[in-house]
Amino acid sequence: MTTYLGYSRVSTEKQSIDLQAAALRPLCGDNIRSEKASGMSQASRSELAALVTEAKRLASTGEQVTIVVYSLSRLGRRLVETISLLEDLRSAGVEFMSLTESIDTSNPMGRCFLAIIAALAQAEAEVLSERTRAGLKARREAGVQLGRRAEECSTQVEQAKLLMASGSSLRKAAKQTGLTSSMLSRRLKSA
Repeated sequence: MTTYLGYSRVSTEKQSIDLQAAALRPLCGDNIRSEKASGMSQASRSELAALVTEAKRLASTGEQVTIVVYSLSRLGRRLVETISLLEDLRSAGVEFMSLTESIDTSNPMGRCFLAIIAALAQAEAEVLSERTRAGLKARREAGVQLGRRAEECSTQVEQAKLLMASGSSLRKAAKQTGLTSSMLSRRLKSA
């Protein structure tokens, strides 16, 4: 017997998860985790993380587990990140089902459809990377300075040095001066 775990998500407080919950309930019963969070990054969604952990735990005991969503878009907006999550689940023995798109990785057609989506996600990532490189090249050729100005950064580095001298950690000093920890570290090494 398969254990179905549901996940529903809306992006804003004004939206309701009632439609998703109603669609998931016949399969999942009360095993539905819900949250109101942006779909941009899976990292900031605690309910999704807890669901994935629970699904993997159950699968590791030999139980058949399927995560069910109303729509693939509920896992996230970035197809590459979503496919990565689905591949991680698959490698842990957890199946996936999307009600709207009729994806069910427990059967051959569902796995085939997921493979096609994965290929599209890879293409999307490559096109985005290519466009970014082309845009940066065009800006450089137009004489636009990319990144921070050296004098602006030096002032921030000096402020960070003072903060660190008074006991702040590199991370705190970077945050307080508007630099990233890695940039501050690089600037301190080159100084």
